[in-house]
Amino acid sequence: MKRASSQLQDGPAGHHLLGRKKQDGSAKKPRQGGALKKKPHPAAAENKAARRAEAKALRPLRQKLPIYGARAELLAAVGAAQVTVVVGETGSGKTTQLPQFLSESKSSGGLMIAVTQPRRVAAMTVAARVAKEVGCELGAKVGYSIRFEDKSSPATRIKYMTDGMLLREAVGDPQLSKYGVVVLDEAHERTVHTDVLFALAKRVISTRRDLKIIVMSATLEADKYAKYFGGTSVLYVAGRQFPVDVFYTKEPQQDYVDAALTTTLQVHMDRPNDGDILVFMTGQEEIQSLERLLTQRCRLLPPEAPKLVICPIFAALPQHQQLKVFEPTPAECRKVIIATNIAETSITVSGLRYVIDAGLVKQRQFNAKTGMDLLKVLPISQAQARQRSGRAGREAAGRVYRLYTEEQFHALAPSTTPEILRSNMSTVMLQLLALGVDNPLEFDFMDRPSANSMKRAVTVLLDFGAIEMLMADGERAAILLTNRGKQMAELPLDPRYSTTMICSAKYGCGSEVATIISMLSAENIFYSGGQVQRAEAELAKKRFTSRDGDHATMLNVYDAWEGVNGDAQWCRDNFINARSMKKAKDVRLQLLRICKRLSLPMASCGSDREPLLKCLAAGLFQNAARKAASGRPNEYLTLSDQQQVFLHPSSVLCSPHLKPEERPDVLVYSELTFTSRCYLRDVSTVQYQWLLEAAPQYFSTRAPG
Repeated sequence: MKRASSQLQDGPAGHHLLGRKKQDGSAKKPRQGGALKKKPHPAAAENKAARRAEAKALRPLRQKLPIYGARAELLAAVGAAQVTVVVGETGSGKTTQLPQFLSESKSSGGLMIAVTQPRRVAAMTVAARVAKEVGCELGAKVGYSIRFEDKSSPATRIKYMTDGMLLREAVGDPQLSKYGVVVLDEAHERTVHTDVLFALAKRVISTRRDLKIIVMSATLEADKYAKYFGGTSVLYVAGRQFPVDVFYTKEPQQDYVDAALTTTLQVHMDRPNDGDILVFMTGQEEIQSLERLLTQRCRLLPPEAPKLVICPIFAALPQHQQLKVFEPTPAECRKVIIATNIAETSITVSGLRYVIDAGLVKQRQFNAKTGMDLLKVLPISQAQARQRSGRAGREAAGRVYRLYTEEQFHALAPSTTPEILRSNMSTVMLQLLALGVDNPLEFDFMDRPSANSMKRAVTVLLDFGAIEMLMADGERAAILLTNRGKQMAELPLDPRYSTTMICSAKYGCGSEVATIISMLSAENIFYSGGQVQRAEAELAKKRFTSRDGDHATMLNVYDAWEGVNGDAQWCRDNFINARSMKKAKDVRLQLLRICKRLSLPMASCGSDREPLLKCLAAGLFQNAARKAASGRPNEYLTLSDQQQVFLHPSSVLCSPHLKPEERPDVLVYSELTFTSRCYLRDVSTVQYQWLLEAAPQYFSTRAPG
């Protein structure tokens, strides 16, 4: 590989904070009066003592973090302004330590401290780490909240949460009255929810003078954040970045999975026993493919070579498997972590010395003109490349192998396009209306979405019956939520699925719809069992297969799992992910509770699948396709814009045993994924007449062909 002309430099030039350590000498007040305190159980007391001992042991490590010496100056800056922007370099400790500083100093005025994260894995893992440092049980003083999982309590003072969860809380409490400090962490990732929270925070602080907002970022866009909030101060915290050598390929790589495989093995053999390896790939399929190839090649390594411990991590992976990434590397072994862009900034793993960067990322791209929402593999930005490289230099000098040329690097976009500029805005608009925003079309976004995108969102919500337009003197006066729209806003789901859930009351299949939506939320229900057991896994999947499609197949799996009371051996025998099934059950229970609150009946249609399929047609009518006239296997055309699409190979309706005439003429799908071609994922057989009954106005100009 070609070596870069220079090494990565230390982080941003700016004001490096130098503060004094400050110990909080506060003590709990003695208990006054009342009943006698119940004597704790010996085991509970022992666990409490163990947690305190662990927290004490971690204190020296905390004090070595660069941010620790800046404690006093940070707290002074936060106390002096309502909004503070903090740029913390890689390894500074900002995510774990600053919330503790705020809690210890009572900066939140006795209220909770919210710390948002773009991803649920980060919220869970960081909360677990901080709970250990504080010396409490997770969910007590330190907790977390992610979609369909709340590990917090009335005693929680520091609450890590996904940005989407804080946004949902704001729907019921626009003033965020439970919180004295809101920390918007990883702001540089610019997720849709974070951008909405920027504008929401800007609005709330105008009426809540006691609320503190802290924007934390790992990149140099801080001045943009400061300007947006009216010119607030920017503080830079030096990190702990060691020199990193960067290497490029001599020529472009056609197969990045093969290039990653070759480079990983080359590093492992050339530099044994010298730190772990982090490989950036695009998504689950590529990660599992590389994992399988590495496992095969490891059998051919010489006996004296250290053993490779391969640890994949991606969003759909069960939590207990994700946490293996953070476990210490066994003696005489080397860990190879294969990750998506989640490992750029959202999680931190000790022991890394080498980074292998494919230079690609899987992003959702929404085309407002066509209404197509595609998941595509695209080149990363230069800012992302630098973030990835920085992971190699956190604890010692490291190396980065970029699987692209230096010329290709300089051709990359300087920074990542904010998600809000490439997303379907219908969910955001629904949330804004639920938050009481009078005119979402003129909402104060940091980067305003295109007019086409906002107009498309209005059209989508009108199609779903979620909004109505009030007119005055021939001009639009206001956009209002309908009763259905208010119900949709209460459900933590995409408008398509919230519509499906609401429509289930009409079709008498609420129980089944709740199950299917829960299974879609859990993801990764089936696993292949590796190369040797792939055929056996496919045979097991056929036991649950429904000719009605993937959604009904998921329902069959859940019903069978419930029938054996979630037996772990049954899951192993049928290649079912037990963790995902438990998550699906938790999600389903929460959905049922919300539906009960909304007075939505949760009836069951039993073995009659027609009501269920009609309900899916009513919710997914915008995601409909008809069989192509070409007669090619698995080829369809979307009804919205006649786009050529194909059934995904994982679909039960893509089975080679089905004859062309047996494939459905019309179907609905959950999502489109683009790789070498455009694929339909999670499909169900429907009839065109059902679509027409569900949305006659929508289909008045969209004939089935």
